[in-house]
Amino acid sequence: MTKDSVTNKIESASAEEPKKYYVNKPNKDAIVTFTKYISCFRFPDILGSSAPIEFTKQHLKGVKSLKVVDDGFSVPVYYAEFDTAGRYKRINYYEVYASPPYYTLVFDYDKKEKFVEVINTYGSKHELFLEFYAIEDTIVQKSIYSDYPTMIFPDAFDVYKRAFYNKELQMFDRSKAVALDKKAQYCMSEVTHCAYSTLSKNVYRYDYSYEVDQRNGYEMIHYNDKDQLVKVEIHEEGGRERLITITYEYYVD
Repeated sequence: MTKDSVTNKIESASAEEPKKYYVNKPNKDAIVTFTKYISCFRFPDILGSSAPIEFTKQHLKGVKSLKVVDDGFSVPVYYAEFDTAGRYKRINYYEVYASPPYYTLVFDYDKKEKFVEVINTYGSKHELFLEFYAIEDTIVQKSIYSDYPTMIFPDAFDVYKRAFYNKELQMFDRSKAVALDKKAQYCMSEVTHCAYSTLSKNVYRYDYSYEVDQRNGYEMIHYNDKDQLVKVEIHEEGGRERLITITYEYYVD
């Protein structure tokens, strides 16, 4: 079955209750879709970067853990562990303005009739956070915070997107699907700003637009020869001049 036929099949169940989407029939590419989604989940949100970094293209094969350090804080802001299959096993992240500030997401791939279950632990709490189901390479997310599911899928051009369930249409509205990567969201549009330039091998620059980013300056984005993001330098100019450096440390043992 093609990518479009999978998502069309899911959409065609228009009169069914959302619970009908919670079936688990994954193929070998389902974990790829899921991992790309998790690479965009909380990871870019908790950082001060505005650059349209393609987190779905992060290369994590062979990586056992990833630590992200923002030099504005005394503790790592993000720490992920992976199992031997390259799947996310645990994510610890630091929410600057939350109370308590530390959260841990634990991934369980062995739940019956589910693709993945995610438990959130914070303070003394240990609660179900997210449930995922897979239909071939398409992922359906169920949240405790919503009565309606979300669909994550690769389109015909291998752009990974998220579509929301439309209660009035009683189906996923794929026409309004949003790309997981910010670069795919707005760098392709003529009416939006995205000054993203190549300075040298593995080094890129993103220039802010105050209208879009609400600040002046630019960011330098550095990759290694494995196409892994290793450093982001945030140069804020104008009334609030400062330099913030975010480093990404990969561990293989």
